[in-house]
Amino acid sequence: MLKALLIIFVQILISSCDDSFTSANLSLIPVNSAISENIGFLELGKYRGFTDDGAEYQKTYFVSKYSRPSWAASRSFCNSFNMEHLTIETKAEEQAYLNLLETNIYLRRFSGFYIWLDGLVEDPKSKTEWFWAKTGIKVSFPITWHPIEPNNEYCLVIFRHTINEKFLFGTGECNTKRWSGCQKIDLLVP
Repeated sequence: MLKALLIIFVQILISSCDDSFTSANLSLIPVNSAISENIGFLELGKYRGFTDDGAEYQKTYFVSKYSRPSWAASRSFCNSFNMEHLTIETKAEEQAYLNLLETNIYLRRFSGFYIWLDGLVEDPKSKTEWFWAKTGIKVSFPITWHPIEPNNEYCLVIFRHTINEKFLFGTGECNTKRWSGCQKIDLLVP
């Protein structure tokens, strides 16, 4: 009974979040707990890769289910659950992530679905150079843009307008409410 009340309380709290969202005490709930799905995240899947120095890592991807914050609040939202805002480091990872979105049964029901990534435009005049806000590192692969993108917005999203479209990269007004793309990264010990 107490567990059910806690889940309901956290769902109400998350659904009422806006740009003034702060981590409060929510970081006490680990992302891999049994109730992580109920407090607002859909686990999309995992991806394995290697760091520049050859260490193997595994990313677990999540998307928020109840909270739709602005870009800046989305970063705080991910951090409050001991995760990072989503970054995509390589073309192979981009394709793997887009495939996870396309094959997810839960997401197939939605059109107009936009997910914030940690990317920002580097040069607002050209809109051709993008970087990851957490690291400051430029996006080093050719982005798979939606045909109408990039346009005159400054924050990076992955989206689709209709159920029949594929998920592709786009841009968004940073203060617009979107779903949060989060990731948890674990180094794998040989």
